[in-house]
Amino acid sequence: MAAIKQICITIGVLFLFCIIYMIITSPGSIPDDTKFETVTLSDTIGMMIKDSKSNTQQNLNVRKTERRNICVWSHDLLGVWHPRMDICKSVHKDTVTTLVTPFGNLPIHVHDPQKDIWVSRRIINTGSFDKDKILTISKFMESDPNLNFIDIGANLGTYSLSFAKLGRKVIAIDALNLNVQKLCASVNQSHFEDVYLIMNAVSSRHETVSLGADDKNFGGTFIDQNADYIKSVKGKTVSGRHYSNISTIVLDDLLTLPFINLFPKVFIKMDIEGFEHKALERAYQFFDKIFVQGIQIEWIFHRNKSSGQIIVNFLEQHAFIPYNPTDLRQLRKSSMGNWPTQDVIWLRK
Repeated sequence: MAAIKQICITIGVLFLFCIIYMIITSPGSIPDDTKFETVTLSDTIGMMIKDSKSNTQQNLNVRKTERRNICVWSHDLLGVWHPRMDICKSVHKDTVTTLVTPFGNLPIHVHDPQKDIWVSRRIINTGSFDKDKILTISKFMESDPNLNFIDIGANLGTYSLSFAKLGRKVIAIDALNLNVQKLCASVNQSHFEDVYLIMNAVSSRHETVSLGADDKNFGGTFIDQNADYIKSVKGKTVSGRHYSNISTIVLDDLLTLPFINLFPKVFIKMDIEGFEHKALERAYQFFDKIFVQGIQIEWIFHRNKSSGQIIVNFLEQHAFIPYNPTDLRQLRKSSMGNWPTQDVIWLRK
């Protein structure tokens, strides 16, 4: 038996060598005059590197991006959430640049910097937008591994993408489809699996609203409803143009999202162009059910206004204290009309 086994092994080895010899000597496999020199390999590698650099340079400018099957959720006026696959599915030519975050760099899809001079142009030129405020919130996010993030008024997603890069779950909400499409592409390119996109405006009731345009500032899009003061603050950049209409949600609606159980503890950023107080008017259930560690709110439209008092009253009721987002210096309620910041961070006592 041993002899037979040895013969079988020998035959198998000879058969293997025959196959290798046939492959090597077959016509068209390797030419007779081929010399195995490193010059040819180096030239090939050089060409590959050159092509790679060329492609990289092109990708930093305009990229044709195939969207993955990313779902965007939208809430209708009947109170039903709908998963929409059409928002991110189409092919777009995007301007792509690098977003610098406290947790590493990543690609971000932005608008034409000639048409979006405040956010897209700044990201392209500096690699960031609201860098200092993101850094401040990062301290709280890093100190608590169970803290996730909700971005209300996400725009292009500088906050959302930063904390997704940290590895946290993110809900990003924006009313403007042009912003949501860009954010889709950024999420797609970085293969983030825990970023949930919502396309609705946020207010105090369910209705269909018109989105007012802020010229050359996609991030300045606002709900054009009793918005005379908002327009006066914005000034000449508001020309009367409008984007498409959109249905609104209230913050309490987030409690019915199928994935809200992934967000028991959150930090919130809210920047919705003067409608922050409206959002809080219908957020009592949300703040009762979800542990909100902190919330950064745009303040510029509420200074010395009754809307500012609504914000202060709500957050004081829920045991929050206001701080300057730059240095985390506590702000005195008695001087709220003179708070020197465009945004205010409120932290739970």
